Amino acid sequence: MAASVFTKTGGTILGYTSESSDSNVVRNNSRVVQNNKGHAIYIHHDNSSYMRKKEATSGPRDNLSYNGKANPPATDGEWDWDY
Repeated sequence: MAASVFTKTGGTILGYTSESSDSNVVRNNSRVVQNNKGHAIYIHHDNSSYMRKKEATSGPRDNLSYNGKANPPATDGEWDWDY
């Protein structure tokens, strides 16, 4: 798999912790929202343990970037989780 580059500036990406019914969520068969599923942004680098997640909604002022071509991969912005 080729290394990827991701940049988010402006706009809104909804995460599962948002209050909006339009949030990016995963529900079970009973329609119950499953925690830790439906991230706004999820990056997993080359099947390794290197991950970045933005769980909550990423709004217009949240600028995020990821460069998987760098060694080690480079990120910028306020990600919710780093591994």
